[in-house]
Amino acid sequence: MAFARVVNTPARGIGKTTTEQIDRYAAENRIGPWAAMERMLEEHSFPGRAESALSLFRRLIEELSEYAAGHNVEETLREVLLRTGYRKMLEDEPGPESDSRLNNLEELLSAAAEGAERGERIKDFLDHAALVADADSVDERSAISLLTIHNAKGLEFPVVFLAGMEEGLFPHSRSLNSEPAMEEERR
Repeated sequence: MAFARVVNTPARGIGKTTTEQIDRYAAENRIGPWAAMERMLEEHSFPGRAESALSLFRRLIEELSEYAAGHNVEETLREVLLRTGYRKMLEDEPGPESDSRLNNLEELLSAAAEGAERGERIKDFLDHAALVADADSVDERSAISLLTIHNAKGLEFPVVFLAGMEEGLFPHSRSLNSEPAMEEERR
């Protein structure tokens, strides 16, 4: 899933047909999509443009991986955002969803700065983030927990009270003009 999310985001000229070809090869050979892509590049299984785009993508990921080995998590994330063009893509794409993702990136960079202060590399940061789940921070002895709706999802509380359920706050006013954004709010 991670491969599918990044292979053509931002757009790199790697189309659906190419990714489906990689997925088929991966399934047939019982390997992951990254290994499938590498093998297929070695076998020259792609048309010229697709092969060129995938080769550039592979080199980008390899270079970022090397960069990450020698730098802290904040430096690594900033380099990833710069080299991949992800932040620029969001900045060039106006709308509430892009704004929300840019805000999430800023939060991620803030967390990465804290991780850098702890001396973390990207792997340590990701391991730490996986261990510090929202469910871990809930004190089971407390009679009441104050959480965001997002944090309360899936924590299996016997009773949940929702406060502040007024139009413009929930659903958020930025989502009112977009059906996909409204659907996300409903979810």
